[in-house]
Amino acid sequence: MNLVVYGAEPVDKLQAWVTSYFSGIKRIQQGLQTELFRLNSSIPFWKRKKLYMLKALEDDNILRLTWRIPPQIPRDAVSKKSADSDSHLYKPEIFLEKVLGHRSQGSLYSLFKNKGWITSLDVFIGACNGSEDSELSIDSTSIAREIIHSFSSSERQHHYH
Repeated sequence: MNLVVYGAEPVDKLQAWVTSYFSGIKRIQQGLQTELFRLNSSIPFWKRKKLYMLKALEDDNILRLTWRIPPQIPRDAVSKKSADSDSHLYKPEIFLEKVLGHRSQGSLYSLFKNKGWITSLDVFIGACNGSEDSELSIDSTSIAREIIHSFSSSERQHHYH
């Protein structure tokens, strides 16, 4: 990690401040996070039919989920004539973006907003290392945090079918 500090104080004073504020940060092995979450990793990230409860590391109301969905069929297998109507088959992230990001009446956004659970819900599609990543970003309200807290405090393992 590199840190750049710019200020009107003398360099010695700036260096003392940086040392006092950041000396507790421990150096970690680089690449650890990418090793754990690499797509071809032998470490399973999740198991089917199991609900995972995540504990927040910070007191924050933002949930960001990022995932990669491979094409269901090769793009060249879709005829040019049906490319628009079949785009969900070779670009499923576009379908998810439309379903999750839709804001009209009856949408997930509308449901969560009307219940007072969220302040915003955004869906992003971006290219990363030659494939498309999808990101769902939800800014929740304190009401949603209360619901999640009461749901997760039961300390039971939840399974769904």
